[in-house]
Amino acid sequence: MKPEKVASLTDHELLKRKKLLKNTYTFIVATGIVALLIVCVMFGYSVGKDVATGGKGTFYYKPLIPFLLFFIIGSGVITSEQKSINDEIKKRNLE
Repeated sequence: MKPEKVASLTDHELLKRKKLLKNTYTFIVATGIVALLIVCVMFGYSVGKDVATGGKGTFYYKPLIPFLLFFIIGSGVITSEQKSINDEIKKRNLE
């Protein structure tokens, strides 16, 4: 978020935005963790199937790519937004 836009927010809106960003970040991290757990389970299943079929198993990872991209991109965006909000909060001495 641009510094001018952050500076134009009221104290209440700033604190509200901080809480919203924290909740959004928690959701994004939870989505990423679940996606990574599913990838691990799918990979383990793939390895087991590969051993059981003599090398004919395949690993289907493509359905999880959108979740992993959501995790990576969302985490970066939210982290930068949180940094700008926290800097403004420190400037105003709200905490």
